[in-house]
Amino acid sequence: MKLSRRMALAAAVVAAIGIGAPLAYAAGVWSTLPLIGGASYCASTVTGTTLPSSQGPFGVVPGSTQGTGNSICGQTVPAGPLTFAGTETIPMDLYAPGTSNGAGGPTTALANINQLGQGVVVDSTSSSATQTIPNNTQFYVLDTNTPGTVAVTMPAAAIEGQVQHVICGIAVGTALSVAANTGQAIKGNTPATCTAGQGFAWRFVVAAQGGLSANSWLRIQ
Repeated sequence: MKLSRRMALAAAVVAAIGIGAPLAYAAGVWSTLPLIGGASYCASTVTGTTLPSSQGPFGVVPGSTQGTGNSICGQTVPAGPLTFAGTETIPMDLYAPGTSNGAGGPTTALANINQLGQGVVVDSTSSSATQTIPNNTQFYVLDTNTPGTVAVTMPAAAIEGQVQHVICGIAVGTALSVAANTGQAIKGNTPATCTAGQGFAWRFVVAAQGGLSANSWLRIQ
């Protein structure tokens, strides 16, 4: 085998490993990422050394805030963002383990955090009788200053699988209505009033199926 062919083969193997590793060994590859809503933590320690008593329980290492009397933190991961932004994505396999895609299409895709039941909480204190839920909002709370009559409009840029929660932080005793945004529809009855602490939920469906038209909100709670 010529040297150029050997180099090409080696490059192909390295490329295949590099592409597959994050999906096959996600926990190992991403074990040093910050945690959303979490504090800083020590990802690795150096042990086997008795630290001078003058250093106290932490080793004098730049950026180190964790350790014990016999170890120092070799890698400190910073604290993550305090809250969700609503735009986070997570890679997911499209096929079950042991199966293959005979059509040759993609086997991995990204899922938005709103499709997984998490995301931003917006506690609305608006006194307006008409309110539109912001995009990338998973939980919309009608709270202080909310009038007795409120008309809520769903977010404009909804995505497949998104579950939209509407929660009454205080009672909306006179009238509550929930309407679809432009180009959308709502399937199922909508609430008429809402007691304090009560909530409702809808799931967004992009493709038409059965009795659901395309871009529909299906009430599930």
